[in-house]
Amino acid sequence: MSIAEYLAAAMAPAPVRKLLKDLRVTADAVDEAVRSGQAFVWPKQRGAVRYWRVDPEALVRREALDAVAARALTKPELVKAVGTRSYGAGSRTIQAAVAALVREGALGVAKPVGATALVYDPRRPQALVDRSIDMVRERLRKLGIDAAAPAPIHTPAPETPLAERVLEAVGRLQPAPLVPVTAQALRAALAGVSKTEFDACVITLADQRKLYLTTHDHGWALPEAERETLVWDGGAKLYVAVTLRD
Repeated sequence: MSIAEYLAAAMAPAPVRKLLKDLRVTADAVDEAVRSGQAFVWPKQRGAVRYWRVDPEALVRREALDAVAARALTKPELVKAVGTRSYGAGSRTIQAAVAALVREGALGVAKPVGATALVYDPRRPQALVDRSIDMVRERLRKLGIDAAAPAPIHTPAPETPLAERVLEAVGRLQPAPLVPVTAQALRAALAGVSKTEFDACVITLADQRKLYLTTHDHGWALPEAERETLVWDGGAKLYVAVTLRD
């Protein structure tokens, strides 16, 4: 069994000693698997470096977006929520991922009540509104004021076409003109869109000559979890990055 196959079957990051023992491979072989993208280094646990098929930052980003999908959270609440389901990725990794998502615009931060900052999904503002109302009611309750009120009316905002959102996100994420944006970063900025819908939209925009796509030269050799972060054309090609065309 190869290192990639072993880690693809693992249910959690594998400590390096167990990996070396089970597969009878050398540390150099593990390092090569990391360099080729078949394995990812995970933060130490009980003093031991770990390896897995998934990039810890990618997993933490996904979990952070999922955690605020229905309810805005304070930063400590978000770190705790992600920490319980991120296989010991560690608070530093979580905090860094959240900060990156905020910079990219995939997460928003607001202080609707006092000095307490809430992290939320900008595409789901109602989750921020609901949590803010809860916080106001709790503050009034502590002051002995009856905060009972009818449930807020949910008025759905008009949906922006996905193609426009993709082009806007690529333009926002590009550090400079013609500098590619990874498919992983673009997908993170469009949380909630299914992979099928996302991939089809990107391929259509490329066919319309609005985007340029960068092919992954060994995408099919990656573990399935990593292939999921790439854009698939429905045939033989996997794309790792996108760029706005002139």
